[in-house]
Amino acid sequence: MKNAVYSVKLLFRACPAAVLLLWVFTVLLLILSPLYSLVDRELFDMVQEGLGGSVDRGRILRIVGLYFGYNLAVFVLAKGKEALNTYGQARTGALVQEKLVRGLESYSYEVFEDNTFYDHIQTISREAGKGGILSLSLDLAAFAGVAAATVSLCLLLQPLGWGAVALSVLCCVPGFLHQASFGKKNWEFNTSRVPLQRKCSYYFSLLCSREAFGENRVFGTRKLFWGRYEQLYGEYYRELRRFNGRNCWKGVLMAILHAVGTVSVILYAYYRAVLGEISLGEAVLYAGVSQSIYNNIQNAVYMAGSISGSVSGVRCLLDCLREGEKKTGRNAGGNTGVSVQDKAVKGGFCREKTFGGMDVPGHACVGEDLPRSARQEQALLPGVLIRLQGVAYAYPGTGRRVLEGLNLEIREGEKLAVVGENGSGKTTLIKLVNGLLVATKGQILINGRPPGPESKSCVSYLPERTYFQNSMKVKELIAFFADFYRDFHIEKAKQMLANLRISEDAQLKTLSKGTKEKVQLIMVMSRQAQLYILDEPIAGVDPAARDYILRTIISNY
Repeated sequence: MKNAVYSVKLLFRACPAAVLLLWVFTVLLLILSPLYSLVDRELFDMVQEGLGGSVDRGRILRIVGLYFGYNLAVFVLAKGKEALNTYGQARTGALVQEKLVRGLESYSYEVFEDNTFYDHIQTISREAGKGGILSLSLDLAAFAGVAAATVSLCLLLQPLGWGAVALSVLCCVPGFLHQASFGKKNWEFNTSRVPLQRKCSYYFSLLCSREAFGENRVFGTRKLFWGRYEQLYGEYYRELRRFNGRNCWKGVLMAILHAVGTVSVILYAYYRAVLGEISLGEAVLYAGVSQSIYNNIQNAVYMAGSISGSVSGVRCLLDCLREGEKKTGRNAGGNTGVSVQDKAVKGGFCREKTFGGMDVPGHACVGEDLPRSARQEQALLPGVLIRLQGVAYAYPGTGRRVLEGLNLEIREGEKLAVVGENGSGKTTLIKLVNGLLVATKGQILINGRPPGPESKSCVSYLPERTYFQNSMKVKELIAFFADFYRDFHIEKAKQMLANLRISEDAQLKTLSKGTKEKVQLIMVMSRQAQLYILDEPIAGVDPAARDYILRTIISNY
């Protein structure tokens, strides 16, 4: 209930008029269907009278006007709904993205080490991108419209008898419920058989790929692989046949039940018309209404499935937004607390410009607007870039400390290589210094400051893995870094690329793993930073380039 109230507040805060009109248009589009059946009755009553020799031209014009008015109303409502939906999704999406980013700012980097949390954030981000909140509200409005239209259709059919109403409704409900349950069971069946399907695909590739074909001919393994593939595929086919056999006869019975019910109502209506108990127009009305009831119940079942599938994702998104507002001190009614710009000034760094709507810090304004303790640390530690005092760290849930009681000082102009076995804590130490992890114990200062946005402007960091988008070209990457970092030297980057014979027009996805690592290292080393932190900078680089990179680092930095 809290999420429902919150989502309504969110939608009305984004675009109240558009949301209201969307709901109204959605409901009106669905409840107009009974009116079309009434116009049909008027038309066929006129036809019946015309067969008797009397034709009213005014009545003809009235019926034509009703058809035209109905179709025009449907067209206007549909186009209006489409335009309002586009506008509403844009406004709502912008508000949700803004709130989501503010909420994520309240989390420390440490929680992202948990894969479950990261997957949860990815799910929420996808849900925010596809506009699930507004879509779910429209589905609910459509469901209400379908329910209202179905009730009105049943009332139109009631003069034919409550038995006709019961047949029209009850005979089609089981079939749709079976379709919905079959769709779910089919998805569950295919999902549970994914490992078996992958095994089949693997053995198929061992049989049919060009490389495997030659090897099978040399080693005589084709018969072995074919037997295994045939066995696995036969197992999957037998399970699929049993599954379809169990559900097929149910679907046939439900279809027969629906056909018997609907056809019985239609035949009964025309039988009454032949007897003269009702007019031809009324018989056509009842036949159309019976079919419309079928269509509406079908839509209602599918909408219920769509709503059920959307609720969990939207609930996660709303929970995240509400939790973010609690953490940041904001509520649905408006923003409170310190603004981003105020935080930037009070935090002691110069905000240079924005990139893609994100605040990008420039060089640290050392000594300006710093807390007293930080200024004292700077005064006591002249020239010290990194200071670690009693630092310890244990990954959440493990209890084992990777680092314990670590003390370290690195001054300007010094070069330090950290070596050790795998799992000894080298990358963990680098992540702690860069603020990607939070120390369990102890103090870390970068240029007299704790790791954070203020320290990142004076640190150039090379992570242990590449993080660039493969669709980018090298020259686009240079422009990206130049826009993002004020201290980036474009000419230095181009010179290093030329020395390593890497084309600026090359697309990253066409480069080898080692060349990508060279490009990433060049981007990092082309900054005029106070501190360079490199995690395995030459691990994937060939020996010739390794000597050049080491000479460059030693002689120029």
